[in-house]
Amino acid sequence: MSCIPEDDRAAAPKCPICDPGTLGGAMLAALLYFAAVAAIVPTRENGDIAAVWPANGILLAAMLQAGRPARRLLPAAPAVVAGAAANLLLGMPVGMALGLAACNVSEAVLAATALRRGSGFDAASLLTMDGLARFAGIAGILAPMLAASAGAAIVALAGDASFGATWWSWYVGDALGLLTTVPFFLCWASPCLRPRRGVWPALELAALTGSVPIVTVLTFTQQHMPLMFVIFPLLLLTAFRSGLPGVTATLLALGISATWLTTHGQGPMAPIPGAGTAERLLYLQLCLVVAVVSTLPVAAVLAERERLARHLAQARRTAEVASRAKDRFLAAMSHEIRTPMTAVLGMADLLAGTSLDPTQHRYVTNVRRSGRLLLAIIDDILDFMRLGSGELRLERVDFDPAEVVERVRSSMQVKAAEKGLVLDIRLGPARPPALRGDPRRLEQVLLNLVGNAIKFTEKGEVVVRLATEPVADGTIRLSCSVQDSGIGMSEEEVRRLFRPFSQAHDGIGRRFGGTGLGLVICRRLIQSMGGTIQVESRPGRGSIFRFEVMLERGRDVAPAAAVPPGLRDLPPLRVLLADDAPLNRELLRDMLVRHGHEVVQTENGAEFLERAARERFDLLLLDIQMPVMDGEEAIRRLRADSGPNRHAPAIALTANVVEADRRRYLAAGMDRCLSKPIVWAQLSATIAALLAADGREEDGPDPKTAVDWSFVAATFGDMPVERRDSYLARALAEARASLGELQEQQADGQAACRTAHRLKGTARSFGLVAIGACAEAIERAAATGSDLRAPLAALERAVTTTAAALGTGRCDQKGKGGA
Repeated sequence: MSCIPEDDRAAAPKCPICDPGTLGGAMLAALLYFAAVAAIVPTRENGDIAAVWPANGILLAAMLQAGRPARRLLPAAPAVVAGAAANLLLGMPVGMALGLAACNVSEAVLAATALRRGSGFDAASLLTMDGLARFAGIAGILAPMLAASAGAAIVALAGDASFGATWWSWYVGDALGLLTTVPFFLCWASPCLRPRRGVWPALELAALTGSVPIVTVLTFTQQHMPLMFVIFPLLLLTAFRSGLPGVTATLLALGISATWLTTHGQGPMAPIPGAGTAERLLYLQLCLVVAVVSTLPVAAVLAERERLARHLAQARRTAEVASRAKDRFLAAMSHEIRTPMTAVLGMADLLAGTSLDPTQHRYVTNVRRSGRLLLAIIDDILDFMRLGSGELRLERVDFDPAEVVERVRSSMQVKAAEKGLVLDIRLGPARPPALRGDPRRLEQVLLNLVGNAIKFTEKGEVVVRLATEPVADGTIRLSCSVQDSGIGMSEEEVRRLFRPFSQAHDGIGRRFGGTGLGLVICRRLIQSMGGTIQVESRPGRGSIFRFEVMLERGRDVAPAAAVPPGLRDLPPLRVLLADDAPLNRELLRDMLVRHGHEVVQTENGAEFLERAARERFDLLLLDIQMPVMDGEEAIRRLRADSGPNRHAPAIALTANVVEADRRRYLAAGMDRCLSKPIVWAQLSATIAALLAADGREEDGPDPKTAVDWSFVAATFGDMPVERRDSYLARALAEARASLGELQEQQADGQAACRTAHRLKGTARSFGLVAIGACAEAIERAAATGSDLRAPLAALERAVTTTAAALGTGRCDQKGKGGA
């Protein structure tokens, strides 16, 4: 591994002593000479070998920094000269001086060659345990042993000392020099290993390095062996605070100061009985070996941990960038496909409402069917990608599972009838209780399973069974199965079934269509709910798909309205439309004008704001991606302005179906977000809900719809009317009290948000739907910092209307009871 990229190594700044030129060679020779002299001088008087020999470490570091093999040999000549000169200082004969210098240079060449073999070796290799172990094995064991053997043999042949004594002192001093000096020079010469920049890190490193000689002097003056180990905590502190550069610097400072003091009769080794200078230096060398072995691995482990943390942080940033890029791609793909599909399907819907002959009607029907099929494929792909990235969030709302199954029947009944199939829905002996979960995703799973059953069944029936079973802690096991009498599958085909973009066999895609994602999405949705899905099938005998999920018991919910309001059922509205696509503007204008509404068209957010500042509108419809100014910025500026449409209900018509985008649009000031292509029933229901919530009907909510009496009847059951009315009266009184609190909390958005949330839950629990809708509007406005005056006025009207509705409801109930 290397801290410098391969392409940049030639341009990377090198240490001057590694330059093969004349100046670099002279600098290296001078440095080696002074390093040798500094090591020899303390032991010169006794004729002993240096306790720490740093010259070979400097030469090896220069060779490792030199790069190519041919360049590594260039420092050898000045090293021989410097080593021989230092040996002559001891009074050695010329031949012996040159021989020992050659031993030292040969050791450096051997170590550099061994370290560079294979994957190479550089400064960054010291930051890993593998690299450090390799360096210690070669520079701390192999190379010093060979050099000590050759050097001791030369000294023994000259008759100056015995082979054994010379070999051991040479080996330990040489190994200590290599293990401390090489990392020191590599760290300070390599950009990636230099200490952290800044005044404080530099002062901290200087203080730690300078304190080592001071502590060494203080401990060596006491001449007690245990005090030697006082230095170790300081070395470990340096490893933690300054890393490998700090450790190597402090080890060198320790070696120099301890050697000088020991040779001058100071320190814990001085009182050893019968020990001469050579024996005391040997004990010192052992202490220094312990210091090196105990600190260098710690520094390497810390450096590797820091490197891994940096890589992890970089990987996380890369993943976040990739995730944002994927979200942008999904949004762009959705927008680019859904925007033209809005026009295609919308114009087909308009065309279907005109006078057509049978052939033309068949053409239009095929266009609409094909367009919706394409949208289904797009939705499958988007759901698959969301599920794979964990971005799909499940709702937790109360719902009636029987209604979910009924909606599936309504959606699939016509398709089954077209093929002459019977779609049979079988519930348990008792109506299933209300559950809490994500009904939309459960419906999506059932629609997919029932759609596949109808697709692959030519005759017979499709049976949907639903059952619930209470388990511990109020949890309900919801079990569903979809059984068909279709073509069935073999065991091999079943094993391939839940693989992405895979179908039972290749011919199915050509014959029946599909992407092979539907069942994968079903499985991941069920698994995300903590459930399981299984399939049983035999060729020619049909298939049975079963799934189970564990859900909480929910509160009873009011039945949904059988027929949502249509565009023609809404009061005449004045609508401001912003969309850059002329075809989409024409489509929306024609559909709204046909049902008695007035539409003013603009092409971008700037034109939208200009018209909104001059005229008052009942409804705002905005596309998101527009030139000049997009819809998100336009609604944000509109809400911040004090113009006539600051509180007008706004609906975003967007092809961006990513959940994060929806939340951002709502935070900007949109009241609702609808996906393109527009579903007209959904648009009309959304407009009706917004008008009711904002109180934009001139006379306030209709008393007939202010209270959901069917919900009241289902909630209170056979309870006496007087007791039921007392509960409703208390709920209405709480609504009046909350209205007073909200009027006082207009300046405190958080308090108003909490009060409105509490009122919303209470009102809906008792079927007071008008008050609940207004409370939701206040909660949303308070959360976004919007003005609360208009929604508070709507709530006041809703309270009055609800009070009238409750009075009428009591009379009706008593009249029915008297009859």
